[in-house]
Amino acid sequence: MFAIKKSSPFPRGFTLIEAVMTGAIIAVLATAAVIMWGGYVRESRRQAVENLAESAAAAANAYVRRMGSADGLDSSKLQLYIPDAACYNITINQDTITVTDTRYNISVSRHY
Repeated sequence: MFAIKKSSPFPRGFTLIEAVMTGAIIAVLATAAVIMWGGYVRESRRQAVENLAESAAAAANAYVRRMGSADGLDSSKLQLYIPDAACYNITINQDTITVTDTRYNISVSRHY
């Protein structure tokens, strides 16, 4: 005799349109995440340079108070711990310290 095949209430597999739409949604979300991540990275790099500039200004201020003047002050006399020191330039003018991160071209100036 003839057998009656029962159909499943759940379809099997995905259609091509469903797979393409899922891929498009994932691509849009990934693009937004990468853009936001890049902003966070830039902000953290800028903040690191600002923190180093604040520390250098405080060290220069302490040097001036200890020695009485800024004569002979250079970055070697500030006694700062600088990770990746080769990546930073510290320039000292009469009353301003400028710290530049040479890898990312970020520059911050502070008065001391």
